[in-house]
Amino acid sequence: MDKNTIEIGNINDSINESSELSSGVEKTVQDLCHVDSNIITNSDKESNEQETETKDKILKFSKSEDPNEISDNKSADSDNSIEESEVIQQTRLKLDKNLKFYQSLIKSEPSGDYIEKILNWSDDSLEFHHGYIQWLFPNRDPGMNMNSQPLQQEELEIMKKDEEIKKKLMKAFQRMLKFYGMEIKKDSNIERTKNYKERYKNLIRNTHNFLRITRILKCLAEFELFEYQYEWLEFLIKEIFETKELRKLENSMKNFFIQTIKDDEKKRYFLKKI
Repeated sequence: MDKNTIEIGNINDSINESSELSSGVEKTVQDLCHVDSNIITNSDKESNEQETETKDKILKFSKSEDPNEISDNKSADSDNSIEESEVIQQTRLKLDKNLKFYQSLIKSEPSGDYIEKILNWSDDSLEFHHGYIQWLFPNRDPGMNMNSQPLQQEELEIMKKDEEIKKKLMKAFQRMLKFYGMEIKKDSNIERTKNYKERYKNLIRNTHNFLRITRILKCLAEFELFEYQYEWLEFLIKEIFETKELRKLENSMKNFFIQTIKDDEKKRYFLKKI
C-alpha cells in the first residue's frame, strides 16, 4: 500500500461515511490550490476571486475521473468551458460603470451628471470640471479620477454593438471638438470653427487639455473609430507644424498623441509627418 493510500485511510478512520466524499473533494482542492487546511476551513473569509477560483476547480474535479489530469487536460468538455466562461463574464461585468453611464443609468462622479446633461454643459463647465472626461471617454488605463473605472473588455464588446451608445460617443466627441474650436465636416474632415481663436487660446493656456486629447484619441481607438482618430491627428499635425496655431502641442503629438495608434504601419506613417 502506497503512502497516499495510508494517509487517506487514516483520515477516513476519523470521519463518518456521510462526510467521506466531501473530505475527498476538499483534500483535492487543497492540493490544487497549494494551500493548507486552515485556509480551506476559513474559506468563507477569502475574497470573491479566491472563492470563484475554488468553485471552478471543484467543478473541474467533479467532471474528471482523474484529478491529476485537471490542469493538463486541454480537451475539456465544451459545455463545461461555456459555463466557466459565463461565470467569468458575469464576475467581470460587475465592473460596469462605463456601460451604465452610457446607458444613462448612473451619473458621472464626483459631482457629475448624466451623459445627456454633460453634453449640454457650457464651455466653462467643461473647462473647470475635472471629473467627467474619464466617463465620457473611457479606456483601459486608470485615470486621475478615482471614482471612474478603467474600461473592461466585456463592457467594450457590449458598448460597440449598441447603436445608441455609439451615437452618444460620437456626440461626446463632437462636443469636445467644439470645445477645442474644431468641428467635423463632410467626409469626416475636421476643420476650425468660427470662434477657433478663442478656443485655441483656452486649449493652449490650460495644458490639462493636452491630457484630455490623449484620452479621447485612446478611446476612439478602443471603439475602433479609426477614421475619426486619424482625421483628428491629421488636422492637429497641420495646426501644430504648418499653421503653428497649436505649436505648443508639439511634444504631446510626438510623445503621446501618435502613440495612441494601434496599427504599427499607420503609426510610422504619422511619425514621418512630424
